[in-house]
Amino acid sequence: MRKAVLPLFQAIALIACCFGIVRQAHAQTPLITASDGGFENATSTLAANGWTGVDATSITWFTGTAAGAATGTKSAFVGSSNTVYTGSTVSVIKHFYRDIVIPAGATSVFLNYKLKMPIVDCCTFDFFRVYTNTTAQTPVSGTLPAGTQRAVYNTPALANFTAQPHIDLTSLAGTTVRLVFTYQTDAASPFANPAVDDITLTYIPAAGCTNTSLFPGASFAAPAPGAGAYTIATNQFQSEYNSMTGAVAGHTFSSTGSIAGTYITVRSGTFNGTLVAAGTTPLNWTATAGGAYFIHYNTNSSCGTASTKHDQYDHEHICCCATRGELFQCPESGSTYQPLQRNDRGVYGGHLDLPHGRSGPDLLHQRAEWIAADHRRKHQQL
Repeated sequence: MRKAVLPLFQAIALIACCFGIVRQAHAQTPLITASDGGFENATSTLAANGWTGVDATSITWFTGTAAGAATGTKSAFVGSSNTVYTGSTVSVIKHFYRDIVIPAGATSVFLNYKLKMPIVDCCTFDFFRVYTNTTAQTPVSGTLPAGTQRAVYNTPALANFTAQPHIDLTSLAGTTVRLVFTYQTDAASPFANPAVDDITLTYIPAAGCTNTSLFPGASFAAPAPGAGAYTIATNQFQSEYNSMTGAVAGHTFSSTGSIAGTYITVRSGTFNGTLVAAGTTPLNWTATAGGAYFIHYNTNSSCGTASTKHDQYDHEHICCCATRGELFQCPESGSTYQPLQRNDRGVYGGHLDLPHGRSGPDLLHQRAEWIAADHRRKHQQL
């Protein structure tokens, strides 16, 4: 007998769980290389180091050797050119930024950097700030960025490059982050002059899980963009995986399990193939190539399994809902119908929305693979 049911709903490419389990080792991975974060490119420009400057006029951000360095010979600094390190005598707000893709399921995503600011204007006038925002929010000269301020520095003076408290960006895993460094000053002396070096952004990749039990036994076709949520199964275990075919490279999917904290692993090519993404539900992931993808579900990142039965509820108008042994046509919003109850004769069921004015048996299509001892089925209009 099956001992656990994982209810899954409202997913675009969805639903699986786990029996045989393989745990992969963790490794720390850089998202910003030492060269880019250290501004050591032979060409002393922000662009050559993978960054974008905003408004190159007046006092703004440059790279080069003028402010010294924490490591190597170069850093990013405010100045009038890439050879002159100085604060602004007029009121300015200047930025430089870059976009970073933080993989889904990444943990311990930490931003670190070293700051130098030998002149400060304490305590509410000149600032060095760090922000994160989305790629839809482009920094504008003269205006503080949208998004979330992650750090701000004003005083005391830092004569040398000094490591600042790390910034935890783990909550942004699975997104593209615009990382923004900002210089803000008024027109009054003294004129603060920040410089930054050794910017690093590192994370621990999701190890993912690999289950060896496939359910349902047949693959399902990847939903098309805009097709809406699609439920694959309503009595899935957290010890199995699904097989999805026909994915198009570049299409993004959302895999969701209805149990909070469900750990989802997506692999490509084969059930134990290349890790595409891993993390807790809901997991957004992108097909890196066309073809087949395999979606595994566990109770946690340690590849645990479930032993508690759950009922599945679906409140969306989706293409179809399938249970092991029963296949139901696409439900529409309306009254609730309980097609089957599990009993000692091996009958499974779940709760689905029905159209108004239609009876449960009209939507039920019995599959031959399940044979109850007395062939009885219970149908109830609630």
